[in-house]
This record gives sequence, C-alpha cells and structure tokens, in this order.
Amino acid sequence: MNKKIIMHIDIDSFFVSAERKNNKNLLNKSIAIAYKKSNAIAVSISYEAKEKGVKVPWKIKDIIKIDPDIIIIEPHYNLYVNESEKFFDFLRKNITNKIEIISIDECFLDVSEYAKNYDDLNQMALKIKEQIFTSLNLPVSIGVSYNKFLAKMATNLAKPFNVQIIYRKDIESKILPQSIDNFYGVGIKSAEKLKQLNIFTIKQFLFALENNEIVKKILGKKRVDILENLTKEGDNKIKWKKEDSKTISHQITFDENSIYLERDELLKYLKEISINLSSSMKIKNLFSNEIQLTCFFKEKEKTFKKVKTSKYFNDFDTIYNNAIYLLNLMWYEQEIKSIILSINNLVPSFSQTDLINENDFKKVSKEEMIIKRINSLKNSNLLIKTSDLKKIKDKESDPVKTFAIAKNKKIN
Repeated sequence: MNKKIIMHIDIDSFFVSAERKNNKNLLNKSIAIAYKKSNAIAVSISYEAKEKGVKVPWKIKDIIKIDPDIIIIEPHYNLYVNESEKFFDFLRKNITNKIEIISIDECFLDVSEYAKNYDDLNQMALKIKEQIFTSLNLPVSIGVSYNKFLAKMATNLAKPFNVQIIYRKDIESKILPQSIDNFYGVGIKSAEKLKQLNIFTIKQFLFALENNEIVKKILGKKRVDILENLTKEGDNKIKWKKEDSKTISHQITFDENSIYLERDELLKYLKEISINLSSSMKIKNLFSNEIQLTCFFKEKEKTFKKVKTSKYFNDFDTIYNNAIYLLNLMWYEQEIKSIILSINNLVPSFSQTDLINENDFKKVSKEEMIIKRINSLKNSNLLIKTSDLKKIKDKESDPVKTFAIAKNKKIN
C-alpha cells in the first residue's frame, strides 16, 4: 500500500438501519422507506427486499407486486440527520478528523496515521466496522485503498456489512472485470453511451480512454482524472478543513430519459438534498438565513428564486419546507433537467441566539408577523401576504395551483 491510506465508509441501507435501531422488531424483515401512497417512491430499502429484486427508487405499487409482505415505513428525516451527526462525530473522535463527507451516510477518511496502529489493513477495517456497530448499532461497509476512487469501488465490493482492501496489484483482478455500470463517477447516461460504443467493462473503458478518440472527446478533461485513479496515484486528498465559503449547495442532474419528473419524484430529490445540506451544516456548526433554488428547464434558461428567513437555521424542516415553496413558484410541470439547492450567507456559531439580533426582526413586516402568528395557531400555512398573492397570480392564474402555492407558503 502506498504512503496515503484512504478509507471509504458507507452505512448500509442507512434509513432502514436507523429505523431498525429504534425498533428491534424490524430486524431481518423486508422494509421500504416511503410514504404510504401507491404512487410514492421508496427512498431506501432493506437488503431483504433487494434480494427479491426490489430497487430504489421504485414506486410502492410496483414494489408490492414483487414483495407483497414488505413493511412500508414513512420516513423520519430528523431521525436520519441525528444519526448521521452521531456517525461522523464518532469517526472524528475515535479514528481521525481528516474526514470528507460525501453525503448523509458516507465519507472518505485519511487513515494514514491511524493505520500505524495495525500490522494489517484488513484487521484495522474490521475493527472499525465492529466499533461502529457496537457503539452506534449501525451496519457499515468499508473500502480501503490508496485513492478515493478505488476506496469507493472497494466499498461497493464489500457490501453489505463487510470490508474490502484494494492494492495496486488487485486492480487487474478486482476492478477491471467489473461492468461499466459499476464505475464510480460514470452515470447512467454516460454508461449507455459507452455501451453503444461496445464498451461494457471497466477494462474496455480503460483501453478506450487511451485509444478511442470518441471517448476522449466525450469525457474531456475528466479523462485525465480517471486515468490517474486507475494507473497512478490518483486523487488521495481529503477535503477536511473548515471551509470559508459563504455558500453550500447540492445539485442533481436528471437523466435524459427521465427529464420529466412527477411532483412526488421531485420532492423525493429535494428531501435528499435538504437532509444532506442540513447534516453538513450541523456537523460544521454553520447557520444561514437564506435558501435559493435554481432550476434548469428544457425549454428555457435557468430560473432561480430565493427566500430569506427571519431567523438563522440549520435544520432539515426549514430547508425542505422552503425548498418546496420555491419550487412551487417556478415549476408548473414543465420538463426540468437539473436542480440546485443552495444555502447562502453561512455563518459559524454554536448558538442560534448569538446570531439573532434586532436587525433580523426589522426585516419582517407587521403583516408577516400577524400571518405567522395566525398560521401557527391554526397549525396551517394557508395565509400569505397580499403582495405575495399578487406575484403568484401574475405568474399563474390557475386557482388550483395558486391555492397549492399558498398552502405551501412558509415564513420562518
């Protein structure tokens, strides 16, 4: 193994695992995390369901056809964010603070120093896996190699609940024979294009990277990074230091074959993004008072809207509810290619109260405060400002959509 030792850790079926942690009766059962509607989409499934052929993000009505006895559990996103925070905090305290968080349930670690405590990397990875399960009751898969790409590929080979080490000598036997569909960083759209060029395995892909002019043109500068990861040291830099950026964002680009998405699907993606952003903010002790949603539509240039809140936040509910509100202002079922949810004006603090001052509340009009108070008493969001209603009517005269927008209006 080279000087740098990179580890990738992924919590197995995270949402399901978090639910099982709180309810032992769910152990070893076929489970899907989704709202209990026939058209709802599963955002996570157990390995028992996967073994029957069920996949994410299938609709519940399709899942039941294959697995009639599957248990449907409605998602508890605050639970998942809390478990995520505990997971990363455990790694930081017990393994290393050199952690690069990829999503709510996975990360890269530079364990070069930590590995000096062990004679064998496999033994080290197994010990960490057991420590996480004993301390947090969360099953994880772990991959170890000398760059991030190979560590991630190793984790995919380790799933579920196992470890895998990839040395340079293992690339020929463990990585190159795999399907191009398993290549980390190559999406569904790109994989299909490569298959049309008779490139079905990673070995064929590696050959094409060096010899096929069409593939070189498709990948552009990304081609160099891929070659570095497969043939040289590759990317082994863990981005773990606190960032000075005032904005964090998450983008999802939809496959060409699924540009038009139903509302339930878009909301699913917004939830996932909101969870990741909230988790990242809490882990870094960051707060904000501005949310921005950018949509790239098929028939026109990008459109964005943003909203400022009356107090600083880093919780999932505020991010997600305002993301829905912004989506309602822009999207009327037209074809959409990509969405970016951004959290602006980031500030570090351990206490929200430190961030709230008199100027923050001056931004909220008396009308807004009254509306907020009434909506709170009625446990609804049906009332909105007259100025906002006028803006909505100017954009869309359909009374049904106007009502939907008003219902989802969120003032924080």
